[in-house]
Amino acid sequence: MMHPSRGYRTLPVTAVRADRWTVAVEDGPSYDNMTVATDWTYYQSIQASVDLLVDASGLAVLVGLPDDAEFGATLSWRTTRVGLRGSSPVTGIDGGEVSLSTLIPIGEVGGSLTLEAKVILVSPGSGCKDELAPTELGSILWTDEWPVVLEGIAARLPIIPVSMGQHPFYDLHNARWLVKVEMADLEAPIDAAVRIFVNESNENVQRMMSEPGGETANAMTSSLLIDIQRELMRLALAEDSAYEHDRDYPDGSLGDALSASLRLFPKDFELLQNIAQYDGASFDVELQGRLGEERVNG
Repeated sequence: MMHPSRGYRTLPVTAVRADRWTVAVEDGPSYDNMTVATDWTYYQSIQASVDLLVDASGLAVLVGLPDDAEFGATLSWRTTRVGLRGSSPVTGIDGGEVSLSTLIPIGEVGGSLTLEAKVILVSPGSGCKDELAPTELGSILWTDEWPVVLEGIAARLPIIPVSMGQHPFYDLHNARWLVKVEMADLEAPIDAAVRIFVNESNENVQRMMSEPGGETANAMTSSLLIDIQRELMRLALAEDSAYEHDRDYPDGSLGDALSASLRLFPKDFELLQNIAQYDGASFDVELQGRLGEERVNG
């Protein structure tokens, strides 16, 4: 619970309670009060919601406002990796329970997601007010946050550590990893078709493996995700690719993952294929913009 000094009266922690935080993954599971969404991927949207229990009749007196004062609630979100944020519309508080919900579109979130519920002032009313009562519309009277770690596709793929000087890093001591995708069977499960070889002699890779959650590890994971998506899309868009963009592939298969990756880009398949083949620099810039900037070199 966050209660910074705002220069006016705010609500005590007992006046409002977040009863249930929910993160629902598009075409996937729904989590209640979970802090790690293991089955989310970057090409799925998220429906976030929270149920607030509110002492609606007592809000006005608690902040020194008349009985006809009006209050509302919003649910906002922000993300550390992509750097975007958004919010639900304001919902008026006129009962003991308020349900808030907001849609986080595909490609706009990654890494660590923070949900924040707020109770705000909609109208200060027309009666007598305490001298420290809030009067500005939108004044924040109460907030609560809920963090969610979004693991993404990389967390479910096999990671194979490779010792110094071993294949495939014979002469590439500073290389970080190699993403290898077997395209022979597009209906094979993605975790059977994709292998990630990581170079244990790379200092930043060592930190990623030994210090999960640290600044370097988070940045390296972000970079790895971009490389995985880049390789998947490169193979899907290659001129001689076996991938068929108008075909339905089994859920969880390599083909399904390729299709989902392509949905990150709201472009016609043939146009996207031309950009990838003839303007790779622009393609990489747009891909990084969708998934978040790479923050560590090495």
